[in-house]
Amino acid sequence: MTTDPYSHRAPAQRRGSALVAILWIVSILSIAVFSATQFLFIELEAESNSSALFHAELLADRGIAIASHPSVERGEPALFGAFPNGDAYATRISSE
Repeated sequence: MTTDPYSHRAPAQRRGSALVAILWIVSILSIAVFSATQFLFIELEAESNSSALFHAELLADRGIAIASHPSVERGEPALFGAFPNGDAYATRISSE
């Protein structure tokens, strides 16, 4: 009965290849999670910008509505408004 000196390497090679496969899978999953979080951050920033733009348009519409009222005169305090959260608007009445 002859024993093969390399027979003990087969299980070690299989274990090594399984370890490499697991490392690849973990790497791929890590990249997928990182990509998903980056996508979520981009979407949150876009939504925040969209909300800020909408709020700015509301302030602009408020100023236009006040300035276009027929009973509002130049220099009235209603033409300038500031809010506690730091938002403000300023309107100017001018001729066409």
